[in-house]
Order: sequence, then structure tokens, then C-alpha cells
Amino acid sequence: MSKTMSRNLYLLGIVAAIIGGIFEAIAFAAGKTSTTAGGGSTTTPNGILFVLALIFFIAAAVVGTIAWIGALIRMVQLQHWVWFVLLLLISGIMMLIYIFFGPTRPANQPTNYPQFQQPGTMGPS
Repeated sequence: MSKTMSRNLYLLGIVAAIIGGIFEAIAFAAGKTSTTAGGGSTTTPNGILFVLALIFFIAAAVVGTIAWIGALIRMVQLQHWVWFVLLLLISGIMMLIYIFFGPTRPANQPTNYPQFQQPGTMGPS
């Protein structure tokens, strides 16, 4: 999976989680509060909004997990083992760092710096 695809999926998952949180807050705010005989109170959330929030949370988890697994596979393909281990161990913050600053070229690929040669030679030494 490309880095752009991982970025789009992960950000979509974050947006879905935020929307789910908003629906959950509205569900509890619109819910019924009842007081017990002992002086405690309980709040029953609005059922439809609560189910909608759960759907958004599940979608966010699925999309975020797909993006994370895609990033792990890409790090194996590029042979960036430090990135792989960090994505595996501290996935949340490292995914955010990876989608904006992560590697895109293989670890053993040389950079294209100009070769400086001695005058009179015919090629790289």
C-alpha cells in the first residue's frame, strides 16, 4: 500500500472517530437521567445516536487498522526495520509521524549525488 493511501485511510479513520465521539456526546446529552433511591443518578443514552456512534467507532478502527497494516507491509518492502519496529510498538503516534514524514525509498537505495572524478579518468573509480 502506498504512503498516500495509508495517509488517506488513517486520516479518514481519525475523522470517523471524531464524528463517533460527537455522536456519543450528543447521545448522552439527549439521554434520560434518572435518580435512584440512594441519591445516585444514571443516564441512559439515546439509543439511535449511541448505535450510530458505535458504527463510526467500528469503521474508524477498521480503516485505521488497514492503514496501519499497509504501513507495516510497506516498511518490510522498503526494508526500513527501525520504522517497522516503531510502528509495531508505538503505533498511534508513529502512524501520524509516518504518514507525513515516513520513508518512501528503499533503505539500501543509493542517493543520486553527483560523482566527482579526477580529470583524465573515464568513469567511476
